[in-house]
Amino acid sequence: AFFGDHACLIADKFRKSMIYCFEPVSKQRFYLKKNKIKNKLSNLFISKRALFNVKNLKLYIKEKKKDDGDISLTVNKKKNSNFFLTDSLDNFTKKNKIEKIDVLMIDVEGNELNVLLGAQSLLKNDKLDNIIFEIHSKYVNRKGGLKNTPIIKLLMKNNYKIFCIRDCH
Repeated sequence: AFFGDHACLIADKFRKSMIYCFEPVSKQRFYLKKNKIKNKLSNLFISKRALFNVKNLKLYIKEKKKDDGDISLTVNKKKNSNFFLTDSLDNFTKKNKIEKIDVLMIDVEGNELNVLLGAQSLLKNDKLDNIIFEIHSKYVNRKGGLKNTPIIKLLMKNNYKIFCIRDCH
């Protein structure tokens, strides 16, 4: 969720909808909470968990590029690294009695597939209408074509239509 650059705009525009944010990094979560309060967004829920394919797994910071939240996570403990507990979308939606997700936006620096693997029930039962995510060439090998990546195969297996927006880099 970072500091809410997307979530706050969406929550403001769609005040009758609940917007759920998952931000495990405390500094970013602090600013997300400030933005929620400043913009009076009672429809914005903030979780300190990281979405993954299982619940209650400990993830550690693998790499931190800048001080802006651009991090990647690993299950391997790193020296002097804080850990984040995970939750899966299937578990979170069941626990919170969320029947359906209209739009799921994922930006988790290479763990997009793990987030979707934690949403198998939602995917199979047509409970996720639209999914927006990035595929970083740094984290996903696209040499065989996007259709052959595990994340696209998973979505196609569950009858999703795939639309790609490519950058110019």
